[in-house]
Amino acid sequence: MDQSPQHAASVLTKWDPGMPDLGSDRRRLGTELSAALAVAGREPVTARTCWQLFTQGDPVRYADVCAALGEDVTDLARRRGLLTPIDDAEFVRSTACIAQVELPNLTAWVASDFGWQDLEPAYVGGPGNAALTLAKAMVPSPGAGLGVDMGTGSGALAVMLAGGFDDVIVTDVNPRALAYAELTAALNELQWQCRLGSFTAALPLNPEPTYIVSNPPFVLGNPDHTNQFRDALDGARQPFRLVEELSQVLADGGVGQFLANWAYLAGEDDPVNSLLTHATDHDCDIVVIERAMVDLPTYVDLWTEERGGRHRAWVDRLAEAGVRAIGTGIVTVRRRRSGDPFFAVQRHTEESTATFGASLGRWLDRLRLTDSAAGLTEEVVLKAAPYVVEPDGQFTFVRVDDELGLRLLTDDHGLESEVLPILQQCHTPRAVADIAVSKLSRAEIIEAVEWYVEVGLLEPVASAR
Repeated sequence: MDQSPQHAASVLTKWDPGMPDLGSDRRRLGTELSAALAVAGREPVTARTCWQLFTQGDPVRYADVCAALGEDVTDLARRRGLLTPIDDAEFVRSTACIAQVELPNLTAWVASDFGWQDLEPAYVGGPGNAALTLAKAMVPSPGAGLGVDMGTGSGALAVMLAGGFDDVIVTDVNPRALAYAELTAALNELQWQCRLGSFTAALPLNPEPTYIVSNPPFVLGNPDHTNQFRDALDGARQPFRLVEELSQVLADGGVGQFLANWAYLAGEDDPVNSLLTHATDHDCDIVVIERAMVDLPTYVDLWTEERGGRHRAWVDRLAEAGVRAIGTGIVTVRRRRSGDPFFAVQRHTEESTATFGASLGRWLDRLRLTDSAAGLTEEVVLKAAPYVVEPDGQFTFVRVDDELGLRLLTDDHGLESEVLPILQQCHTPRAVADIAVSKLSRAEIIEAVEWYVEVGLLEPVASAR
């Protein structure tokens, strides 16, 4: 292959399905570099050299890099454009950030651009707080099917999919992101399919995905709109568009999770409630977890340190569009096979360490039970989960006492005549067949019990017969 400097630089950040040799070179570089980094990490001196070079982006003596990585790997990194010479080649600098990232239950190497490049249109950042929040909310993998990281960026979330699916696909509208994702895969001894395209348009028609995770560009109202890695193309409409697209491509019972921002508009309905309605109209179960709702200056503060004209222009643009506040959170949707969709919003706007992944996984398990071909049979044994009764004016919420806190709404009559009698019978495990409530027909009892199971007030224990 051509070893010119121009070609070497392109190997690292150019992704082109018509040039498979680029991907092969990138995978070889990632694989050999991963092994070298593992060895270098055993000694403090060589580990510090790698940290300065790849994580900090500092110039490092070429001889020190050779001592840390070995001459062969260092030469390969130089020829493939990962290392660029400075000061007559006595020093080298990395052209990409390669950092160890702590993800739930694993540590991964992730390749990306350095943070000081974040104003470049094709910038690909490493996982930040938003990505890590989503990672902690990801539900357990089913162990089969097709997993997708949609809008993968650096590929960090895709690392979490490895081992949990038969196949993994990563997509992005930015070819540079796919190049980094491919390098991230190789650094972690993984391989996945890379597809160029916007959202679900890049996915194959068959097989249908079992699971899709997405940390899309979601920032609203940026007047410059310079960063495709961060800024939402279709603004406040994006969560609605994602729900529509996921409902069209997920397999029956398939799950999608994504981060989103939504705009609270003066004189209009709560955007989260509108999103719930939108999802159920598309035959999806949905839980929205709102993590924050902030005013416009506070929101803009999150995305720019500038306090001058650009900050004012950003706030003014949002205000002129009728936006009075912006919410942010995690959306989990499930394509329903049959029956009435489940929908809920949980507002966790106070400081919280909740991660939600395990509790969302249990919610999905309960939906699979009630939505199965057999449904909730009389033989299933249920036990009441810990719950809290919360009066709210003329109504009462009965909330599951866990980090997710799903709840049902009832009135005083319903609480005393239906909800509490069923829950109290199940303080010890009880088969569905043995649950009895006066003045309720068998069909009404089954309907109520199915709803309590989906909310999580009743948990399946085992089969009694």
